[in-house]
Amino acid sequence: MSGKMTILLILVGVAWWWHSGHSKQQAFQQLKNSPSIVFPADGSEKARLYVFTDPDCSACKHLHKMTKALNNKGVSLHFYPLPLMSGINYNQEGELVGSRANDIRAVWCSQFKQGAFNTLFHGGKVSLRSRCINPLEEHVQYAGELKVKGVPTLFNDKGESIPLWSDANSMVKALGI
Repeated sequence: MSGKMTILLILVGVAWWWHSGHSKQQAFQQLKNSPSIVFPADGSEKARLYVFTDPDCSACKHLHKMTKALNNKGVSLHFYPLPLMSGINYNQEGELVGSRANDIRAVWCSQFKQGAFNTLFHGGKVSLRSRCINPLEEHVQYAGELKVKGVPTLFNDKGESIPLWSDANSMVKALGI
């Protein structure tokens, strides 16, 4: 599908969403209820972050390196990987296509999602052994509804977009914990 057709389909989808009375808060609640790759807080959870990310994004890789430090400080991270850096492209059947889309599907279809996610973020390859039901297209839709324009995009538990900080201590301070 050409770039112009993809943009047209996105605009039509956004117009439908706008007129359907679907609020940004409703989209965020649906995102929270959809599957994510979770790195839970160690001990008691003090905060949750919901993160749209991409394995080809350097700032996303920086955040990924902070995951364990944030977990140690009581922050759970819910990751929603998207192939934004390589482009969102659809085939004639409306299926998201491309090598990065397939890599992300492989993570979702893996028995050990966290390990596969880590492998992908460290430049490794995750093989798609078998197709499975996965939330990739659903997450692309939520990213559009939440007006995600780049990655990483982080939301707190209230659905408020928050900035990425340079280190875990600054992130925790910004979260007020």
